[in-house]
Amino acid sequence: MTGITSVQSGQGFSISSGQDTDLSGQCNSRADITGNPILDHASREAMIQEFFNTNAFATPIPGGVGTSARGALSGPAFVETDLAILKDIFVTEQTRFQFRGEFFNLFNQVNFNNPSSSLTAGNFGQITGAGDGRTLQFGLKFLW
Repeated sequence: MTGITSVQSGQGFSISSGQDTDLSGQCNSRADITGNPILDHASREAMIQEFFNTNAFATPIPGGVGTSARGALSGPAFVETDLAILKDIFVTEQTRFQFRGEFFNLFNQVNFNNPSSSLTAGNFGQITGAGDGRTLQFGLKFLW
């Protein structure tokens, strides 16, 4: 039997204006920060609907770079436990079957993706996805 538990803080992400405000020819200019982006969440639903304070960001003036730092916010944390169980079943001294059961995300933890981080997105600040749920895998092989 073997297992591993992974616990990670959230990945950093940046807030973009969704426009070419820095006049670079690309729509990835950072937004201006105008307030405190940190929110306390009363429930999981509240966290999904507004992960950070969306009113704390604004579009920079044309030619402006944006005052929010790159990777300034951290996304949701990640917790996952994987487990593998192996059993050798000897047929003769030199041959055997090996049964293997593997359980990924054993406790079915919900690991949310980062929220939408573009000011122009209709779902700005919302979490719209999550990682894989529990996955089971079984195998049987013959070794000689």
